[in-house]
Amino acid sequence: MRWVKQWIKRHLPSALTSRLRKILPGSIKFYGPYKTWKAAQAACQGYDNADILAGVLEANLKVKRGEAAFERDGVVFQTLALNHPVLKQMKAAARGAELHVLDFGGSLGSTYFQHQKALGSMEVLSWHIVEQAHFVAAGRAHLEDANLKFFETIAEACAEQKPDLILLSSVLQYLPDPLAVLRELGAVQAPFLCIDRTPFVRSGESQIMVQRVPKSINEGSYPLWALSEAEVIAALPSYQKRDHIVNEEGSFLVNGCAFSFEGLVLELRTTD
Repeated sequence: MRWVKQWIKRHLPSALTSRLRKILPGSIKFYGPYKTWKAAQAACQGYDNADILAGVLEANLKVKRGEAAFERDGVVFQTLALNHPVLKQMKAAARGAELHVLDFGGSLGSTYFQHQKALGSMEVLSWHIVEQAHFVAAGRAHLEDANLKFFETIAEACAEQKPDLILLSSVLQYLPDPLAVLRELGAVQAPFLCIDRTPFVRSGESQIMVQRVPKSINEGSYPLWALSEAEVIAALPSYQKRDHIVNEEGSFLVNGCAFSFEGLVLELRTTD
């Protein structure tokens, strides 16, 4: 079945691809749009936070022990696949052989472990993850090392080390008020801010959807935003767009709302 999905992604238009995803077994599906976040929440079945944490922790421990190449969303992969656009921005943000990353919503270190070897030339590397309290507790107990640290708030993470790069990978869309979080992160004034694996609407205002995830990943459903790029950039007035990223998750069309998983690289404006 995997080769069928790959062929569809390469050869069919996004509108038809969107319809076929709904009938392919194991696919992530989207529904909506909804008028409010509360209405989308009411349409969700929920999921077991404890089960998700246990699965993500075990997957990351396998990576740390060398039993898997990398992890994403609790799924382990045996062949390493670097996220080259994000890695490029990490290296661009580095000050010589020194790099400090604030990974907001970075789970238990997925992106850190995925790129640890590729960043091996860094003489100084700090990777601060800001996450929910139960993820922070698990990270501190099982995964922290000399470079990787876990925090519950942005302020705590930045008090120890101001970041060169703020990373938001597949997290912004799941926040009830993503623009408020962006404004808080923008106030940190990190030189670079990278948003990755995030649904952006093709046109118009941000829309609220419901995402349903198959049992093969972590069965459940939850609300998410398909964001307006203009609204995101407006929430970060100290930044200017530097680059654009196209993600492998592709494009969707749900009841007239077209959105694609993409990324933005933003650079702090100079005061000159």
